[in-house]
Amino acid sequence: MSEIKKFDNQTGATGLSYIKYFIENLESDKVNNNLREEMASLIKDTYESEAKISVIPMHTLVERLINAKNLLHYSLENPTTTKVEHGANYKKLQEIDESGETIFKSAKQFVDELSDFLPALEFSKAKYIIKDEKAPVENKKAEDNKR
Repeated sequence: MSEIKKFDNQTGATGLSYIKYFIENLESDKVNNNLREEMASLIKDTYESEAKISVIPMHTLVERLINAKNLLHYSLENPTTTKVEHGANYKKLQEIDESGETIFKSAKQFVDELSDFLPALEFSKAKYIIKDEKAPVENKKAEDNKR
């Protein structure tokens, strides 16, 4: 089933499956900090939408959720170590909510309570090839030096 169709059929549950994946990997040093910030924003927005804390229509988050999930999957499959830094969106997850917990902890508890009912995520089987753009330049310089 396509990702969009899965959202059409089970919008809330599918969104929560995505943020569960984001929560599990938010602190990974294999994730670049821009993606970490996007994941933090999506964790907060999706949780608050599904827990009826704020009025954020899930359909407005679908494209961002899918893109972030694919980027995260790629980052974990093709790791490069990054110094973990926490930006403004991450810091919002550390704010205390009305229950006296951090938004992050409340979102994690919310997802954990529903985890048995969440659909499994699907991942692309595509093989990505990253071209090393430096190699031809270095080879050309080596040839120039031989002359």
